[in-house]
Formats: sequence, structure tokens, C-alpha cells
Amino acid sequence: MSYLSDADTQATLHDTAEVLKGEASKINPDPGKLKRWGGRLVQMCNDVGIKVGGHALAQVLIKMFGG
Repeated sequence: MSYLSDADTQATLHDTAEVLKGEASKINPDPGKLKRWGGRLVQMCNDVGIKVGGHALAQVLIKMFGG
């Protein structure tokens, strides 16, 4: 994601988190979508250097969805 500006990176992270949040808030969330969007968010966090946040997010997702 190094080709994105800081504002673009923030927007991309925010948008991805919103999609994940929206799917997780459904009565019957799709586990496959949660895994894909969660994995994408963790990877983006790691790519931009938010490793602590990405690792913490990964651990929460694993606990929530039995990754």
C-alpha cells in the first residue's frame, strides 16, 4: 500500500473496518466474509506499520470466529 498517500491509506483502513463491522453486526454474519475482511484489515495494518494493532485485531478475530 506504499503507493497510497496517508489520507488514502487512512480512508482504505477505515472503509475496510466499516465493511468488517457491518458484516459482524448482522444477525447471521457470513464467517467466510468475516475471515476475508478481517484478514485484509490485519494485512493492511501490518503493511502500513500498525503491527501492534494488526496483531491485536487478529487475536480478537481468532477468538470471535475460531480462526
